[in-house]
This record gives sequence, structure tokens and C-alpha cells, in this order.
Amino acid sequence: MSHKSFAVPAHFFALVIALPVYGQTTNWDYPSGAQKEQVEGVTRVRLQVGADGLPKSCEIVQSADPELDASACKLMMEKGRFKPPLDDKGKPKAFQFEQSIRWKLPPPSEPAEPTKP
Repeated sequence: MSHKSFAVPAHFFALVIALPVYGQTTNWDYPSGAQKEQVEGVTRVRLQVGADGLPKSCEIVQSADPELDASACKLMMEKGRFKPPLDDKGKPKAFQFEQSIRWKLPPPSEPAEPTKP
């Protein structure tokens, strides 16, 4: 199980999840209300992932802010794709995955620039 935190620019949220996720990088938007209110923090989510590699449920383990938390779960449920571990017979099995997401706005002196996917 991998536990990582990531810095997040104001209007751009980049999440790179190490194994057991397929090696994909996905870009998500920072929630607009949290950005407007200058809210930052760390959201830790716990996903129940099925044998098919798709998230089945998301629980907040550590809260940063209600809007950031809701966005973290929503995006993980929509975009999360995992490579499940194998059982003794070599078949994929369901598992639990935890991930910390650090929501961080850039300093006020640095205008945020969009990053091309």
C-alpha cells in the first residue's frame, strides 16, 4: 500500500498514485469554492476497490475541508483505476487502498498557470 502526499497548484490538481494503480497520471481541478476561500489541507481517503480494479466506496480518514474532502472522494471514485493483487489461485481480489492528497494553493505572488495535460 502506498501513502503519498502531493502539492496542488491553485486551479490544477495533479494526482499521481503509485502501485497498485496502473501507471497513469490524471489532472483534476482544485475545487472553486475552496480556491476562492484560500482553503488548503490534507485529505486522506480510504477506498474499497473491487477485483475489477474499480473503486466501490470512499471514506474520509482525515479531513481537510468538506469541499476538498468531497472532491477527493468524487474524483477518486470517478478516475481511480487500480491493479488488484492476486489471490492464491492467481485471480484478482478486492482490496483496500489509502491515499493522502495535499491541497495547496500557490503563494499569492505566483500567478497560477494552467498545465497542459
